[in-house]
Amino acid sequence: MKHLAYFAGLGYMGRNTLLCNPKYGNLIKLGAIITDAELEADAIQEGEMCEPNCSLCVDSCPVEAIENNQVIQKICRPHSEIKNKRGVEIYACNICRKACPNRNGIEVAL
Repeated sequence: MKHLAYFAGLGYMGRNTLLCNPKYGNLIKLGAIITDAELEADAIQEGEMCEPNCSLCVDSCPVEAIENNQVIQKICRPHSEIKNKRGVEIYACNICRKACPNRNGIEVAL
């Protein structure tokens, strides 16, 4: 869904492949509604939120699953997905999100 959100103009794709929103950072949850209504998308966000030389998310990954602006899911998922007490799979690793200096958004010039 993050790719759909990107193409709908809701944010940028970060180096850790997370959707990053200028106001809310990368600490966002995505949801979807299926409809046949015609909706107008916002413009795709130009540029990026990541600083040119920043690699904090890449360097912080404990299993080195981020490479060339891609997450190697075969490495990431076994480390990050766990089952809670009810047996539901949840993501327990947010280290790359927390390492990002823009995790809570950026100052947007008006």
